[in-house]
Amino acid sequence: MRILIQKMKQFVKNPVSLLFLFIIPIGATIGLGSLFEKGQEELAIPIALVDEDKSDFSKIITKRMSDQSKITITNVSREKAEKLLATNEVDSIFMIKQGFQDNLLQEKREDTIEVWVSPSSMAVGIVREVMASEVIRLTSNIKAAEHVEKLYNQKGIEDSSIWDEAYAYTDAQWDPEPLMTIDYIEQRGKDIVDAKSEIINPYLGLWTFFTMLACFLAIDWIIKERNTIFARIQTTYQGLSSYLWKSISGYFILHVLQAFMSFIIFIKLDIVENRMSLLVAMILYLFICMSLSVLFASFTRNLNSYYISSFLFVLIVGVLGGSFFPVPELSEVFPQSFVQHTATNMQTILAICVSSGLIVFAIRRVKRDYN
Repeated sequence: MRILIQKMKQFVKNPVSLLFLFIIPIGATIGLGSLFEKGQEELAIPIALVDEDKSDFSKIITKRMSDQSKITITNVSREKAEKLLATNEVDSIFMIKQGFQDNLLQEKREDTIEVWVSPSSMAVGIVREVMASEVIRLTSNIKAAEHVEKLYNQKGIEDSSIWDEAYAYTDAQWDPEPLMTIDYIEQRGKDIVDAKSEIINPYLGLWTFFTMLACFLAIDWIIKERNTIFARIQTTYQGLSSYLWKSISGYFILHVLQAFMSFIIFIKLDIVENRMSLLVAMILYLFICMSLSVLFASFTRNLNSYYISSFLFVLIVGVLGGSFFPVPELSEVFPQSFVQHTATNMQTILAICVSSGLIVFAIRRVKRDYN
């Protein structure tokens, strides 16, 4: 216990260590996370919209596209749109062709909207899907109104306003969400997870990167002491294994304190939900990072090589594991998934066992050099 406390005091007294353990993981996460969110809010796809039909339906399309938060619509003439596209001031051009409303009323929606792109167009597919959904909404409303009016005529009921009433009623079914919208729920073992709650949180992703980096930097004492005091500690009563276990435990406690502080601050800033399962996942992630950093240090004797290789390792794991942006195909096999997603009990137990095994292996490997 004395070694554990002494290691913790030694670490706390070092300003650089405190900087990497507390200030960088928390401060960098909040700072970069807020910049990322601000950039996402300000990001909008510039689109030129040419309305050659000037009908009620084309005006509805124009208004609804303008209401999209991630799309900036510029209503211009055909000539002006061509100039904007040529100078890359817009991503693409959507032209509502003349006869748009008449074609929709006849349930013909092919070739009603023309799309112009340039070699630099990046988001035309996304906007095309949004535009298509609005056209489908109109045609679905028209088809429903035509069907209701047909039923009234078959029964000999005359009502000149029935078409408009049926159209308005059908259109209202699209708000706040269209009918038959699927709520995707995934079952993982005995746990049921709502897909909406699994949206990647940029703050948590950044926290996983900086926390793993802090774990690797904090464990450099193994390399520093390997060539100085390990040989003497091996000759003491408690031995090298006890010293390593207690020292690693001391550092882990400090990292847990950082995780707890991050959790409280994130809740206060309304970054994450107040869920105890998230705090447990953050601590589990720390344990995995500690095991990896100890394993890395056990294979390295040169401090500079350790810093370079560990930074590259953390960066690669951060990119592939989804710390900066979602990588659905790969992220589930990396430790970040425990924080960003809901892990099953089996996954948690397996992670603890594997991480403990890695620490045992690393300590034995270090101790073997002094036997």
